[in-house]
Amino acid sequence: MKKYNFSKCLRFVPNRLTQAIDFHGHLSFLYWLLEVAKPSRIVELGVFRGDSLATFSQATRELNLDSKIYGIDCWQGDSTTGNYGEEVYSVVKDYFDSNCPNTTLIRAYFDEALQYFEDQSIDILHIDGLHTYEACKHDFETWLPKLSKKSIVLMHDTEVVSDNFGVHKFWQEVSQNYPAFTFNHSNGLGVVLVGPEQPAILQQLCSDHEELDNFKAVFEAVGGKFFQLAKAKHWQKELENYVKKTSLTMISRDALHNNSKIPRLLRSIKNYVSRH
Repeated sequence: MKKYNFSKCLRFVPNRLTQAIDFHGHLSFLYWLLEVAKPSRIVELGVFRGDSLATFSQATRELNLDSKIYGIDCWQGDSTTGNYGEEVYSVVKDYFDSNCPNTTLIRAYFDEALQYFEDQSIDILHIDGLHTYEACKHDFETWLPKLSKKSIVLMHDTEVVSDNFGVHKFWQEVSQNYPAFTFNHSNGLGVVLVGPEQPAILQQLCSDHEELDNFKAVFEAVGGKFFQLAKAKHWQKELENYVKKTSLTMISRDALHNNSKIPRLLRSIKNYVSRH
């Protein structure tokens, strides 16, 4: 196997891991890709809770890359993800406003956001919006003029064949027209080398199947660690919420019998939550 520098990407720990776990298995690869490609401008179509976008932002800062990052979403949901409330956007906006100074959120439909980008200006485009065949094909074709000479397109969910997911179908087409490779874990991630100016290491992965298989095995092996970490964080939060809810119930019951005990109970609950 060719000697790849995995030291930084395998030590990477994302600052943001939410319950949107489907992409977590690819976060280490994103870090590696940014280290190799050194993009100046990154655009993500379909942000949702922002885990992959936050990794783009964190990785560029840790790698000292002068990259501008844009996340585009209407934050309403769609037929493949389901609809969700305004609170999703509110939480995401608060996080990125506070932690990601090199990242801009654009709340708009993808076609509406085209006007904000010059032709041949985007180095990495991550397509993760509506997952139907027609939508994925449309997103790729409409954003194609915006891609630079060293552009790379990422497509998530290339392995999902249920319901009305059609990314896998478009992937079969686009991977015949450009150098490309795909990961099979975490719902699949397609990597398309659209621009003609690509690092030699990426070109080799597209042409050497044995080398690619060894390369993919590394990220498949480490991909599950963030999934498990996200689950642990989720259950920790659930436990904290349960403790708070239970404690408040205890306060209400106690208040019916002896109001004087409430300050003592509040101090006890605060101390318990702070320790856990």
